[in-house]
Amino acid sequence: LSLYKHDINDINKFKKWMMLNKNIDVFINFAAIVSTKRCFRNKIIALKTNYKSVLNILNLYKKYNKAKITNLKYFLALSSSHVFSPNNEKLSEKSKKIPPNYYGITKLKMEKGLLKKNKFFKIGIGRIFNYYNKSYKNGYFINDIIKILDSKKNKIYLTDVDTYRDYIDIKDIISALSHMVDNKLNGDYNICSGKRFYLKKIVKNLNHMFKKKLHFINTNKKSIIGDNSKLKKTGWKLKHILTYNKIV
Repeated sequence: LSLYKHDINDINKFKKWMMLNKNIDVFINFAAIVSTKRCFRNKIIALKTNYKSVLNILNLYKKYNKAKITNLKYFLALSSSHVFSPNNEKLSEKSKKIPPNYYGITKLKMEKGLLKKNKFFKIGIGRIFNYYNKSYKNGYFINDIIKILDSKKNKIYLTDVDTYRDYIDIKDIISALSHMVDNKLNGDYNICSGKRFYLKKIVKNLNHMFKKKLHFINTNKKSIIGDNSKLKKTGWKLKHILTYNKIV
């Protein structure tokens, strides 16, 4: 196992690392700016990090695989459900992709760039839906809600929570990515639970700890729920069933 710990946008530094690790046969790209707010505020660096750097690394591997200098067999990149607009139907890999924010735009550009034909190695895209971990920073729904509820304000006004989202256990995400690597799955795959979780209920459950007066301003009732049947057909199974209590 080799880890690249430097700036993903520094292609020259990455090239030096790649030449020191030219025998690796699987590369997984986790690097990204995932906060929708940060992506909107810093569009240039978001596009560079989430899209251009991934394509630069891919092209570098193509070049050196062609020259038989590197030995890559599989390139896996992580994408996001933000490539989809909210919809009342379950979203499959074939569903129309219209990103509702700039983060989604950068990820969709990455997907389109990666899914072009490549004869040197297989390319997979793991499109991850919502998940939660206590260590997460700002920019994730539950973390942001906790920060809002934990403020000194007694009255809390929230918008766009009268909707449903798909939450998946982090252990199932890990197993899905491992499954994609083990089987070198080509193409894009939704990594999701296919289960509907009501955001307003999550907020209310969290508020049991804070006892704030909640006021909901609802402008968006459409949902983002994934269809994971494509990945399941390859042999992957969802093993950890989330509940509202587990999420919060």
